[in-house]
Amino acid sequence: MTSNLDRILRFAKVMISRTGWSAALTLGFLLLGSLTEGASVLLLVPVISMLTNTGGHLSIVAPQHFRLPFASHLNIDLNVALLGLFLLLSARAALMRWKDIFLAKTFYDFINQLRNGLFAAIANARWTFLSRTRAADLDHALTADIDRVQTLTMQLLMLVQSLVLLIVYATASLLVSWPMTLGAAALGAATLLALRPIRRRASEYGRTLAAQRQDQYRIVSEFIGGIKIAKSYNIERGFIRNLSDVLTRMEFEFIRYQRTSSTGALLFQLVTALGIVVFVWVALNIMHLKTPQLIVLVVLFSRIAPRFGSIQSMLQNIMLDLGVFDVMQRLQTECENERETHPVDAKSVKPLNIEIEYHNVFYSYPLAPSPVLTGVELKIAANNVTAVIGSSGAGKSTLADLLMGLLEPSSGEIRVDGVTLAQDNRRDWRDQVAYVPQDVFLLHESIADNLRVAAPSSTEEEIWSALAAAKADVFVRALPEGLSTVVGDRGVRLSGGERQRIALARALLRKPRLLILDEATSALDWENQLLVAETIRALKGSMTIVTIAHRPSMIAFADAVVVVEQGRVVEHGAMAELVARPGSYLNRLIAAEQSELTTAS
Repeated sequence: MTSNLDRILRFAKVMISRTGWSAALTLGFLLLGSLTEGASVLLLVPVISMLTNTGGHLSIVAPQHFRLPFASHLNIDLNVALLGLFLLLSARAALMRWKDIFLAKTFYDFINQLRNGLFAAIANARWTFLSRTRAADLDHALTADIDRVQTLTMQLLMLVQSLVLLIVYATASLLVSWPMTLGAAALGAATLLALRPIRRRASEYGRTLAAQRQDQYRIVSEFIGGIKIAKSYNIERGFIRNLSDVLTRMEFEFIRYQRTSSTGALLFQLVTALGIVVFVWVALNIMHLKTPQLIVLVVLFSRIAPRFGSIQSMLQNIMLDLGVFDVMQRLQTECENERETHPVDAKSVKPLNIEIEYHNVFYSYPLAPSPVLTGVELKIAANNVTAVIGSSGAGKSTLADLLMGLLEPSSGEIRVDGVTLAQDNRRDWRDQVAYVPQDVFLLHESIADNLRVAAPSSTEEEIWSALAAAKADVFVRALPEGLSTVVGDRGVRLSGGERQRIALARALLRKPRLLILDEATSALDWENQLLVAETIRALKGSMTIVTIAHRPSMIAFADAVVVVEQGRVVEHGAMAELVARPGSYLNRLIAAEQSELTTAS
């Protein structure tokens, strides 16, 4: 088990490695500011000595610790001492201002690097990894967890500042009375050591809290994402109950931790109060310190004692949030280990001109009892429309995901004009592909912005051309704000057919060599299905189109039909050929649809 100190040092190492010289310069500002504060406190010795001098003189012989090696004594004029005190305090104020500004920049640079690094790791991870990771967990890591790491970072910087100030104050105190200083330091160190179990409890609570907050966020995220389904099924109470259970557990753990933490704070304050009383008594009755020294020591110790308390408090807070940083680092490492590669010397995939081949392709999902695709042998001719049909769960969408390069075959190969799709060229291949799923993804932005997701540099003329090709230009022109119309969250301000045609226009704006339509018309009414079908028919010959459908009427325009059943290609050929084949799946499917239409009429 990694010790808490090792975990803190690991986090500090990450911070230093990300900020570089900025961290060193920040530490320098902290040190200089602390030194000026310590020196200003030490100057109180001659000032107080002069003010308490009954002889009326404005100069004194400096205390032994202030003498220069080459002088037996040093006279300090009161005015000079006061001027020096003013200059030191002014210098400290200026340093603190520069420190605060530079500290803020260093702090946000580090946090932004962490956020960007995690976001890039997630974005570059393979789909096979992302598809088995909860979206709510990724969202939580990039938002709430990062916010807690911000707190962790600030606590660590404050801890360093407190430690530097503690060292400076202790050094200044040593110059006044080293026995009293060592005694007070021993008491503070013993108190911190005695409170170690509380810091250990804070670390345990931090891990528990990280998991509970993740559960809380997951419940809320899943409810908001599926709120329409939740309302339609009247299952809101289930979500409310689950969230209430998590919040109750969080409250229990928090109160339990607070009891331990507050007990530690109480003990620390009692020890501090007792220490001050003992310190003053020893200083007066045993050490017989003079009034100026005693006053300065009291001032110093009044600043040192709270430092021990703040160090304890900051260590507890650091322990609370270190668990979140550990979770983030683990997620980032997992994503980076699953990173999609694109080596410079990779064999590129040239524009599709001949065919795509599936050669003995198998695919199994993790933990699945059997392969979802088994020994697929298939050729898809370029610039043709190929329809893939089959019952639900037959493997059609998996076939499409493999074709896009999102998934990798468990065994076998997929070749594009003879070039095998592999880990090092799948991203290159996806530059030629456009994809339209059944569940359309639209941003809460304008129509133009949603289309430019696929081609950011597109002109307005190109956008209108893509809309016209998707039979969407008429309804967009009829909107009061045209291309500037904001579609709402996930396109809620548009009808299902309008959303689907916007998604198709976005795909066409990409000018792909391969267009994949994965059940893109299954949620549409007949009128909108026919509009999409007309669009696809008009695109024949200009690009390779693979459409996954479950209605024969939506594939009548296909050059070839592929029937997938239980992970195997069971039929493949021209539509007319398969329809004419007695007992074929397509023949039975058409008969079933015609029977359905007859019954409905």
